[in-house]
Amino acid sequence: MSLLLLLFFSTFGYNEINAYEIGDCGIRYNNSIAHDDSSKNNEFPWHAALFRMNNSSKYEYICGASIIYTNVVVTAAHCVYDEAEQDIDYSRMVIAVGKKNSSWEHREVHEQRLEVISKKVPPFYRGIHNMNQDDIALLVLNDTIKFSNIAMPVCIDWKNLYEPHEAEVGTVAGWGYNNRGVLSEDLKIIRMQLRNFGECRNNVGKGFTSFLTADKICATNKDDDTVEQGDGGGGLVFSKGQGAKERYFIEGILSGREKGGNAYVMFTNVTSHIPWVNATLLTILKENNIRKHPTSV
Repeated sequence: MSLLLLLFFSTFGYNEINAYEIGDCGIRYNNSIAHDDSSKNNEFPWHAALFRMNNSSKYEYICGASIIYTNVVVTAAHCVYDEAEQDIDYSRMVIAVGKKNSSWEHREVHEQRLEVISKKVPPFYRGIHNMNQDDIALLVLNDTIKFSNIAMPVCIDWKNLYEPHEAEVGTVAGWGYNNRGVLSEDLKIIRMQLRNFGECRNNVGKGFTSFLTADKICATNKDDDTVEQGDGGGGLVFSKGQGAKERYFIEGILSGREKGGNAYVMFTNVTSHIPWVNATLLTILKENNIRKHPTSV
């Protein structure tokens, strides 16, 4: 546990940041912090793109994801789950980090591409057959992400010290499809406002209530934009602290939404899955150590 806490919680005693420091997480680079074009191009360095090879051997964009460890990203389970087969072949998946353009063909200067070698999903996740409860997944990558101001982990509130209040505004990044079915080329930022769970349950349309499982949180779009198909798996983040100490913590993973412009949006509550995430990360660490030091036979 101490190793994981070291990664996501550190002492912040510097005024200007141009590169990744050990223990850093959740730093949103913008004009007031970063001083080069590459940093300005990625204000959400934890956001990642999940691609899958199709039957024509071409990579298609599937969902968003968030970096949480050196070789692990978190996304929604529905992004890596085939409802008909009750599973999906993760060996055809690739994660791209440090990416602003959604196109696989558009490879950016600081972009890193890593293969998915393992998929971890809660044991009781069964897709829509279980109303998308436990809609969270960890994807293990074949190599270590090179952390910098272009790619770094988002913070996780392991001890539940910070909980966003009702009506607090968070942000989601994504390349969702527009109403013409075209995937956005540029990474969009969407502001979401938290809503009371009871309000959400009382106001959503028929047929949507059953998907409001106990591990969900609700929000509505703050501005004119809202999340769309393709934004799934992206992290809902909230800021904590100010100035050089400001850090972004992931509180939700985009699971689904009602139809309509100002509809309610569901996020898997990361806090309710902290025990599973922590235990699974520890298992991944042990598996990585076994791969690096194979037993002689």
